[in-house]
Amino acid sequence: MCTRIRDRVRRVETRADAKEILIECTGATGAEAPIDPEDLDLVADHLLDNALKYTPEVGTIQVRVGLEDGAVVVRVSDSGMGFDPDQSERLFDRFYRSSGAEQSADGGGLGLSIVKAIVERYGGTVRAESPGSSQGSTFHVRLPQDRE
Repeated sequence: MCTRIRDRVRRVETRADAKEILIECTGATGAEAPIDPEDLDLVADHLLDNALKYTPEVGTIQVRVGLEDGAVVVRVSDSGMGFDPDQSERLFDRFYRSSGAEQSADGGGLGLSIVKAIVERYGGTVRAESPGSSQGSTFHVRLPQDRE
C-alpha cells in the first residue's frame, strides 16, 4: 500500500510545486490491507486533491502510512484552511462544504463522500480533524488488515 500511495503522491508533485507546497510521504513496510488497488488510488487521489485545493501557497502536506492495532492507517495532514471542529462529520456528506471551502473550491463536493463510501465498503473508517479555521486539517483512513 505504501508504494502505491507514494505513486499517487508523485502524480501530484507538479501541482504541489506550482503552489510551492512541500509534500512529504512516509510509510511503514508491510502496511497492507485487502483493498482493490483502483479503490486505494481513488481514496488517495481525493484526499491529496483536497489537501492541495485547500492549502495555500508555501504550505505543507504530510502523508503517513502506518500500522496501528491490526489496521493500516493513512493520514493526510495539511497546513491549509482547516475547518470548525463541529463540521468534521458533515465534511463526508455529499455536496457539503465548510463555510471557508464554499468560497474557494472548485468541484462538486463529492470527493470526501466517495472516500467514505470506499473505505466503509472495506470495513474501514475515515475521520477528519482540525483545530479550527486557518489551522490545517488531518484526514485519517483506517483499513483493517484482515477482512472478515
